[in-house]
Amino acid sequence: MLQGAPSMHQTLFHLLRLSSLILLWGWLASPAIVRAQETGASPADWTPIYELQGTGFTSPHQGEWHDTHGVVTGITPTGFYLQDPTGDGNLQTSDGIFVYTRDRPPVVPGQCVWVQRGYVDEFYDKTELSRIRAVRPSTHCQTTTVTPVPLPELLPGMDHPSWLEPYEGMLVAIPGQPGVVHGPTKRFRNGDVEIAWSPAWMVAFGAPRRAFQGEIHPPLLYWSGILGTPLPDAAWGDRIIPVPGQATAMVAAIVDYNFGKYQFLPLPGQSFAVEANPRPPGRATPTTADEISLCTFNLYGFGQGTAQYPDEASYVRQLRRRALAIAEGLQGCTVIGLQELGNPEDGRRLTELLAVAHGLDYQATALPGPDSSDPEFPLTLGFLTRQSRVSVQAARSAQGCSPTDFQVSTVDSPCPAGLYPLFSRPPLVVHLAIHGQWPEPYELYVINNHWKSKAGDETLNAAWRLEQARHVARLVQEITADEPGARVVVLGDLNDYYDSAPVRLVQAESRPSLVHAYDFLPRQDRYTYIYNGASQVLDHILISPSLLEDFAGIQVIHMNADYPTPAQERPDDLRHVSDHDPVLLRLRPGGAANLAGNLIYPDIGITLRNEDGDVLATARTDADGDFRFWNLQPGTYTLAYAPPAGIQVTPPDQPVALTVGFQQAPPAQVRHQAIETAATLLLWSLNARAEIQGISR
Repeated sequence: MLQGAPSMHQTLFHLLRLSSLILLWGWLASPAIVRAQETGASPADWTPIYELQGTGFTSPHQGEWHDTHGVVTGITPTGFYLQDPTGDGNLQTSDGIFVYTRDRPPVVPGQCVWVQRGYVDEFYDKTELSRIRAVRPSTHCQTTTVTPVPLPELLPGMDHPSWLEPYEGMLVAIPGQPGVVHGPTKRFRNGDVEIAWSPAWMVAFGAPRRAFQGEIHPPLLYWSGILGTPLPDAAWGDRIIPVPGQATAMVAAIVDYNFGKYQFLPLPGQSFAVEANPRPPGRATPTTADEISLCTFNLYGFGQGTAQYPDEASYVRQLRRRALAIAEGLQGCTVIGLQELGNPEDGRRLTELLAVAHGLDYQATALPGPDSSDPEFPLTLGFLTRQSRVSVQAARSAQGCSPTDFQVSTVDSPCPAGLYPLFSRPPLVVHLAIHGQWPEPYELYVINNHWKSKAGDETLNAAWRLEQARHVARLVQEITADEPGARVVVLGDLNDYYDSAPVRLVQAESRPSLVHAYDFLPRQDRYTYIYNGASQVLDHILISPSLLEDFAGIQVIHMNADYPTPAQERPDDLRHVSDHDPVLLRLRPGGAANLAGNLIYPDIGITLRNEDGDVLATARTDADGDFRFWNLQPGTYTLAYAPPAGIQVTPPDQPVALTVGFQQAPPAQVRHQAIETAATLLLWSLNARAEIQGISR
């Protein structure tokens, strides 16, 4: 139970309703297996499911072969859930288990079956039976009705394993309370659909705060549609409501453990609704003639490999969507570092379409690497540069060499004997001369990256990325050694987090040390990807200190990560062209001023006026109370605050003098009437309790 419990009568009513739902599901499913095989078979020597599960996180019978029996509660494309309908009454042992059959099994919900000779396995820490000899109908179950067990309340400080492990594989009853979506609807190739959420009552007021990678608050929960229950399209910040219109209804669901997280698998026949919190996809501000914009954009496997878009019709549809994202989402960014082009030809076709369909004069620069020739999933790094403004002075693929063999293809490898290629997608280094409203070409070195992903053995991958980071730092050192004061940008999909060891290493070992552009971003905006409901950074832009005076803003263009994977793509929709958000760095040669502030609470309006009283820009504080104004001319301005009811900001407006660089707004006093009243009442209560205790002594 996740919040206030319904009455006992309500609970009993809904448990009876859920039991009837399970029986109805079994009746509607095909009973062919029961008629086709002998019934009444029972194991002569069997182990109860609760003994297979045990009281710990792993089975005491791991690695052993056992027979067992129970009632089928749910069916997936690769197996089924089996539960002892009576159990042992021990709250520390689960009465359910998953039986892996590889293909969809010919069993039906509500059927008593005997699993013959199953191997007790911990598949990525999920207790299951696999490699089974046979599944036969049985009459050994005392009943074929499995009553959902009310899930106990999630108490403060309780972690998910302590809360849910005793119910792994079991059918439970969950209050149908609203949740706030943190992980938008995600659709998998096996047909599963997943939504990550947290209980709505945990959002006290204002905008919900993000769940970030590495944090435990708010606690994330997961709905999965693998049993066949349809889940709606939901974006970040939407409210998802199980059993809409029935505030005290219970949801019948199986607790599953799946690759590091516990999920709730609702039984078919139940419904979910979404209360949308509409947010249009992000768009960049167009780049003016006195500015330069640099972007990084992961194109999400955009090629014609056999596991990408091998047929021409689907390829062209994806080509058009990516061109639209560049033209409208990135607003024709001056320089774009692309990851996950299939091969250099994909870059050329993209520039052709951008010219014909959107009037954008891009030039593609892409060099093949070891992954470019992969027949299944080719990947290549590339650049798009605006021909009217950018001259590509030089471009090279900067492969690194390592004493460790990371199994990168050695075809055309530049590495000497005893050393091995470090990158399957080598960094692409370009030297650019950019033209605009300044007297001399603005020279810039940009290093585009796509480091080793987190898929597979992350212990090995993390060490691999550290070597890649060290190599990129050496590339920066080579540039600045030849040209002290050179302007250098390192960007791309580094496949690691904002404060991760590889990212810190490439910053620290570059000479001079690189500055992360995200250091200037509000925390709530610091993400480019959402995994398992946790917002995180995978795409980065690092700059040399020589660029700080010209720094005019950093924008993560949120057009992908916050939105659901669509069941059907729309060719004119910017959302979810990729699973990564692109990022835009803005430079203004000659200098720019940027202003940051914090007013503690969300949804406070801020207006920026110049000395003549003209409104130049507006902003609203985010969930942490942060706000930003980018790309300003040095000068004197006025900040005017417009707080919502119940919040007071003193003074209501403030003058601020801005110089080139990044500055903090002058401090203001912010008072929240409701919070101050609650704090006063709490203090009074504590003092009164102390006085009573003193008298009683």
